[in-house]
Amino acid sequence: MNRKLLIISFSFYPYSTVSAFRMTRFVKYLPEHGVEPYVITADQGGVDLHKNIPTHTYYKKSLFSYRFDSPVNPAKFKKESNIPLYLANYSVRLIKDILFSPDKHVLWSISIVPKAVEIIKKNRIREVLVTGDPFSLFITGLLLKKLTGVNLILDYRDPWISNTSNLAQTFYRRRYIKSLQKICLKRSDFIFTVNQEIYDELEIDESKKMVLPNGFDPALFEAVKHEKEQSGYSGRPFTFLYAGKSDITSIRYNPVMMFKCFQRFRSSGQQQNNSILKVCGQVTKETINRIRAEKLDENVEFIGMVTNQQVIDIGMQADAFLHFVYPMKREVSLPMKVYEYVMMKRPIISINSSQGLVAELLNRTNAGFACNNDDPDQIVAAMQKAFELDLHQFADKVDDSPLQSHNVKALTGQLATAIFPDRQV
Repeated sequence: MNRKLLIISFSFYPYSTVSAFRMTRFVKYLPEHGVEPYVITADQGGVDLHKNIPTHTYYKKSLFSYRFDSPVNPAKFKKESNIPLYLANYSVRLIKDILFSPDKHVLWSISIVPKAVEIIKKNRIREVLVTGDPFSLFITGLLLKKLTGVNLILDYRDPWISNTSNLAQTFYRRRYIKSLQKICLKRSDFIFTVNQEIYDELEIDESKKMVLPNGFDPALFEAVKHEKEQSGYSGRPFTFLYAGKSDITSIRYNPVMMFKCFQRFRSSGQQQNNSILKVCGQVTKETINRIRAEKLDENVEFIGMVTNQQVIDIGMQADAFLHFVYPMKREVSLPMKVYEYVMMKRPIISINSSQGLVAELLNRTNAGFACNNDDPDQIVAAMQKAFELDLHQFADKVDDSPLQSHNVKALTGQLATAIFPDRQV
């Protein structure tokens, strides 16, 4: 190894969340590109931190995890339904934002600074990569640059100021993060963004920023065979798979429309009635209670949190994949799970928008159908179309060549070259 890199990421292996996959996969392949990674991350509880952990990884206990749902979540207190309750909630959130901004992880982010300084000095590290969100980690990066003189590289895994969650924040937090982002952009040495949208909104010289998208790990598919014993409707129940978050209080991950359309599809015919929807990932209690109350859980199997490899294994036994964004539409992002769906060569139904990056990818790869999330007729028709496909012929026509630019092994090489342009592999 001829280069060393300290990575600071709130989520990392072995947590099986999208937020953890980005840095976990880069760390996996960085040694192949002549870079020795050191990692500081959060111990969020609930997982075995003594099993197959990458070397040079330090975990520090956190009070919160990404699954933590604040009791003052603004989505639960709407002005239209109860003005006094809304005002009381806003007042509590304002006090919270004054004490804990830019986000609830700020105390954890500051607490890791001494350990980071120790690692930097002991191992003579000159480059530090900090990924957000949580964006309070960018404060960690600023402090480390001030204390040790390291080169600071920021990774925008999500937008910061334009993040949809900021629409519900108090005026204090919105002003604070706007000011803090200006400081971060001015003092950082280089910036990665996950997509072009974030790249365009960061007002810094183009020589200091680069789009580094998410991608699929080719190792997950080494043992995958794109073969089916039989299509679901000719033998066993036709199986849809959704992998991701489900939360009725979210403006992006509210699954009610998806469940309603699945039940409507089931009622459209005798064979369709046996169809199954498997759900992998976090489902909030409020969501479970809502769909049960509306009887939307018939033939729905909640599998819970599983590893990325388990999602692939379950996916290879499914007949079609569901991707959704609801109630908002998201046309400028391309989730890494869509790449994985394409690699498994099953029909994908994207319940989001008929336009945008996901729709364009499905069209280029012949991998499925994009629907507007506010059009139930269109969604049910897409489910019916997937149900009627000859899955063998469909798999033969899927073209995964456009995905090769999103092979995370190659993307890691781009990351290493951008940070260490004079490296020797």
